[in-house]
Parts: sequence; C-alpha cells; structure tokens
Amino acid sequence: MMNALQLREQMQAILVGEPTGARPNSYSEAASFTLPNSHFQVQYSRLYYHLVPGNPDGVIPDKVLPPTWSDYQAGTDAALEWAIHQIRSGENRRPGQRPENPVVGK
Repeated sequence: MMNALQLREQMQAILVGEPTGARPNSYSEAASFTLPNSHFQVQYSRLYYHLVPGNPDGVIPDKVLPPTWSDYQAGTDAALEWAIHQIRSGENRRPGQRPENPVVGK
C-alpha cells in the first residue's frame, strides 16, 4: 500500500483495480519479544505511518475496476486490460489530468 501511494505521488502512477482492504494510516514495522514465563513469542507493530490526510478506509484507485466472477470464469483481468488499452491508445495519464503537450485543434 505504501508503495502504491508513493508511486502515485512521486511518479504520477495511475492506480487501477479495487480499493485496498486496509486503512493507509496504520501501524507497521513489526518487532517481537519473548514472554519470560511462558516463553511465547509476541509480535507487535511499533511505528505509526500517517500516509494520507484524514482516516480513509483504504486507498481508492484512480480507476476502480473490481474483479468480477464472470471475469474470473472467462480468465480475464479487467484492470490489466484497461491499463494495456490506455498504454496502446496513448491515454496513459491520470483521469482528469491534462495532457502535458495537448494537440491544438483536435
């Protein structure tokens, strides 16, 4: 999730697919210790990452294309097909983003 947010912000990547299943602002960086009497090993997260403003339920892609049962049965991937189409058509920019060098008169 952190990589997706960094790619979106730093490289203007277009995220395609379905929303993430976890909040982007959360604890991470696991550490562990052993309890002295039971000798059970305990793992815990030790750092809080505040990656986006507010507290959204997940990272919403720029183009939401959740998988469907019919796509699964047909062996297709709508998100991948959309991305390939964008690349082949030259429309590989963020939705709503103006082209860097717009062609005048088209």
